[in-house]
Amino acid sequence: DLGGLTTGDGFEVKKHLLLRSDSLSFATDKNLKKLEKDYHLRIVVDLRTTQEAERHPDRLPKGAKYLSNPVVLQLQDFFPKSINENNGAGYFEKLAIAIEDGYVDIDKLLEDSYRQYLVTDFSLNAYRVLFLKALQFGDQGAILFHCSAGKDRTGVGAALLLSVLGVNRDQIVDDYLKTNANVSSLQELALTQARNYKKDLAPRTVQQIKDFLGVREEWIESVLNYIDKEFVTPTNFARKALGLSYDEIAKLKDLFLDKA
Repeated sequence: DLGGLTTGDGFEVKKHLLLRSDSLSFATDKNLKKLEKDYHLRIVVDLRTTQEAERHPDRLPKGAKYLSNPVVLQLQDFFPKSINENNGAGYFEKLAIAIEDGYVDIDKLLEDSYRQYLVTDFSLNAYRVLFLKALQFGDQGAILFHCSAGKDRTGVGAALLLSVLGVNRDQIVDDYLKTNANVSSLQELALTQARNYKKDLAPRTVQQIKDFLGVREEWIESVLNYIDKEFVTPTNFARKALGLSYDEIAKLKDLFLDKA
């Protein structure tokens, strides 16, 4: 819930309206009931590729619409053919091999991906649609947006929304970093699988696998720095890169901000 974050001019984001999430594919009945009763969820905006969404379809609470809105056309396959053909290896075992053999640098891969989200027309259109759906449904109930893990495509989307709302930069970064508190068990499972390749993984490999499932401050800082450098203000970014009008930006603030 992005509610409770504050702006520099004395407002705060309303609670129970903007939700950043991972995939709802494995949502429990209890999860769905909470989204229905406590949040009055009205729309789920799925930022995953169509292939991801078809492989693991979302579970939806009653009363919620669903929109497929991919940020990228397809996920990048960074495993070479020799690794992909190793059908006996698990995903994170393959990832460990790719890192140790120099085929991929996770930090560079993800920072470059974040930058592409901000300069590629396909990605920018997806974020424009996210803003428009927030405008359309913001007075009816909550809007939930997610990708697979809720941290990269979704993390950038949250940072863009919060920036345009005027939320303080340090709070945008802190909210993004909350992901790391939620993925420690996943990181340990991934490392257990990765050690099927080699028991004594290099420290850099261990850290990169953790990074792959978590987030790093410099990734989201690169997004915010890009907006500052190329557009000066988030409002200019919303107008020039996303095609929003001043009226739409004002309505967005009216829908999602309250006086603190």
